[in-house]
Amino acid sequence: MLLAGAPDGAVLEETAAQIAVRRIWISGLSRERSLAGLARNARSFAQVPVSLVQAARLLRELHPHVVIGTGGHASGPVTLVAQWLGIPTLIQEQNAQPGITSRLLALGADVACLGMKSRLRARGRTLVTGNPVRARAIRPVAAEEARRSLGLAPAAITLLVIGGSYGSTTLNDWLLRSRGALSEAQVQIIWQCGRRHLATCAAAADRSLHVVPFIEDIASAYSAADLVVTSAGAVTLAELACWGKPSVVAPDRGVAGDHQVANALALEREQAILHAARTGDILPAVLSLLGDRARRTALANRIQRLARPLASDEVAREALLLASRSRRWRHVDNGGPPHIA
Repeated sequence: MLLAGAPDGAVLEETAAQIAVRRIWISGLSRERSLAGLARNARSFAQVPVSLVQAARLLRELHPHVVIGTGGHASGPVTLVAQWLGIPTLIQEQNAQPGITSRLLALGADVACLGMKSRLRARGRTLVTGNPVRARAIRPVAAEEARRSLGLAPAAITLLVIGGSYGSTTLNDWLLRSRGALSEAQVQIIWQCGRRHLATCAAAADRSLHVVPFIEDIASAYSAADLVVTSAGAVTLAELACWGKPSVVAPDRGVAGDHQVANALALEREQAILHAARTGDILPAVLSLLGDRARRTALANRIQRLARPLASDEVAREALLLASRSRRWRHVDNGGPPHIA
């Protein structure tokens, strides 16, 4: 197994210790209507032919039985070239509003696995599997034990604020402004602020405010929380469903075609979250829910009905099924690398 990613993909640094990684020279398009945005887009278009050549070399070197595209920048050239070469491809689209890359790749994909219901359709089969979540993220811990492990008061009302792997500027700014009101309500807070925001956010830390750049022990954080405030990243929402956690969701706007807004609206239609469309809506929603256990329980039950804890297994099963049906690619008899049949 090998992961192909863009040069600026910070996640690659964390993944490289576990599986092989290759970088593809590609970057996303800018939606800014400015000279800087035009310059970035010109650079992105110039990268396309180079990335296609890199992808072709990579695939001819590895001879994979199946290629999985997850909609990131690097998945575009790698999955597209795989389709040109006749290698089976699977698209795993996380969001309710598919991005440009996924929509284009779906035209030639054998299978599309959807994390949330959407209009995306593959050339072959399309199914809703849910989004894969970290296995360690769905192992519950007793709430009081979890709070003690995080250095928090075991019996206090606890709020988890989590803005995705990189942190959310919107949520960070909101929490810095709202600390006083939350402190008056005697709420203790677990705050994942993101590595790039740590210096600013850590200055606000005190005994009731546990600030970290990234939560490694996510099971303890979810177990400790009475309520979660989060942006609308698809994987975080999938984790909340698996945990059955009541949440106030404040989507980051302007992110890749506003897909977070679409994610939030999808769950709002199921009455599974409280959607804070504006930053000013977050604090009243949080204080209201923290004072209403029955309403928190109702939200928890509704979102848990949407949980798909076996999504990883379902996506893996589809990928293995495609690989087993591959006619163009097979292993040589001497146990060497696969080659074109």
